Amino acid sequence: MSPAVTPGRSRIRAALAAGVLFLTSACAGAIADDERDDVFAMAWPSVVSQVDPNIFTGLHVPQTAVNFMGTLVRYDPDAASPDKVLAVDELEPELAKDWSVNEDETVYTITLRKGVMSPYGNELTTEDVVWSFDRHIAGESIAAGVLMPSANVDMDEPIRVIDDYTFEYRLTAPSAVGLAILHYPLMGIYDSTEAKSHATEEDPWADEWLSTHSASFGPYNVTSVDPGSEVRMTANTDYWRPDEPKIGNLVIRAVANPASRAQLLMSGEVDLIRDLPYEQLPTLEESDQVELVVSADSNRHNLSLNANDERIQDPRVRRAMSLAIDRQALVEGVYKDYAEPARYAMPSVMNTEPATEPVEYDPEAARELLAEAGAEDLTLDLTINSDRPGPYAEDMARLIQADLREAGVTVRIRTIGSAADFESAVASNNLPAFLYTERPTIADSGYLFFLYRQSESSLNNTNYDNPEADELIAEAMRTPDGPDRDSVVDRLQEIVMEDTPVIYLTEVPEVVGTVPDIEGYVAYPHGGVVVSQLGRA
Repeated sequence: MSPAVTPGRSRIRAALAAGVLFLTSACAGAIADDERDDVFAMAWPSVVSQVDPNIFTGLHVPQTAVNFMGTLVRYDPDAASPDKVLAVDELEPELAKDWSVNEDETVYTITLRKGVMSPYGNELTTEDVVWSFDRHIAGESIAAGVLMPSANVDMDEPIRVIDDYTFEYRLTAPSAVGLAILHYPLMGIYDSTEAKSHATEEDPWADEWLSTHSASFGPYNVTSVDPGSEVRMTANTDYWRPDEPKIGNLVIRAVANPASRAQLLMSGEVDLIRDLPYEQLPTLEESDQVELVVSADSNRHNLSLNANDERIQDPRVRRAMSLAIDRQALVEGVYKDYAEPARYAMPSVMNTEPATEPVEYDPEAARELLAEAGAEDLTLDLTINSDRPGPYAEDMARLIQADLREAGVTVRIRTIGSAADFESAVASNNLPAFLYTERPTIADSGYLFFLYRQSESSLNNTNYDNPEADELIAEAMRTPDGPDRDSVVDRLQEIVMEDTPVIYLTEVPEVVGTVPDIEGYVAYPHGGVVVSQLGRA
């Protein structure tokens, strides 16, 4: 069994060894010099078109919401390390003060902190918790469609109120991620008093107002939304943590061109950029104006395949395509060695003892499998978008196209320019093949398989449906950590490797570029930048 692989080889390891955990300062274009000390500006490839956490249009939704949604629990930042992913046993109370669990681990009795105030001057109570869960369920959000089912939450009565500050959080069966899902910003708690004041008979959940405003108990509050272009937030001066946030204002701007984002960072006009152009990383790494923040991640980039498409319905065809792709060439040519080949059904950071043999590059075996399956003249459309997996999607697609051509598969590359339109196309479950990412927000093996491989999960966008896998996933999600659960997960890995519903290509660390005078950065599984924890050196 091979040990977990730390992403990124020589450059990554050097950065990790140096303990690079610092963020940036400066600001964005229209911000006056005398205001810069109190503004944190980020440039992202794309920005949300609205800020309602119930409306998922991509990963930038939770990564934006993490700064204004208050959650019941959070990951302990003191447990963070650049060479590991925070695990489910590294949670601590946030809006919750404490909790206890019954003997069969199906009922958590949670006590809220008293005196927690929203930016609108309303105190957190159990009424807010009930309204938040009710809104998630009524809106058929990802919280209700994926997160709560993954944790066996009782959808008929998820919350039972005891008093103004105490409630029961109820499950139908034990769950390894029962508490962990509560850290995710899409499971945050609304200020129901403020939200309900904007509800109408036609809009009982204040959907319209919450698309451009926030109402929660987090460190920031949304002040303006320029759809797809910019989001601005200001500090919640009543935030319950007296030492947070340290910076009063937050600006997130859309800068689609990766080279332009890098230039803005180099010139000090923004404090942080993400989805960096890999070809510029060596230059950025050598710059005195930039710090590269490199952290282990469970993020993988993949080629997703539609199991309902007759041309690739046979698992042998999908396995053949996997064998035909030279992952090491992708790592070197696209990622400039800031990644690792993905060869297993689980990320290396979660897979210290793989249950299967790794996938190796073997174009001859690929051709033999295609011939065996009667698919020698396969032609397939491959859909890409520069937001996910990133601006290098076309470079990846070209290399994959060339590899598959050698095996006898003709790939036609199709680009969808809009990130929202791309996500819509993915959610339709009709694309034959597309480049994508899988980044479980909870580093738990059962959760990983539930999220992406369970047949009824809304994030199973490949139409994968294996009854044995479904049964094992359900068993994993109700079995405590230990040898019994390990054996279930091992079998799941074997099935997924055999069926190949997706072709895992690369394991990608989190790499962000910053300027060097802000400290306190922590990489979290949700992928968001928690600005409230940052301070200027």
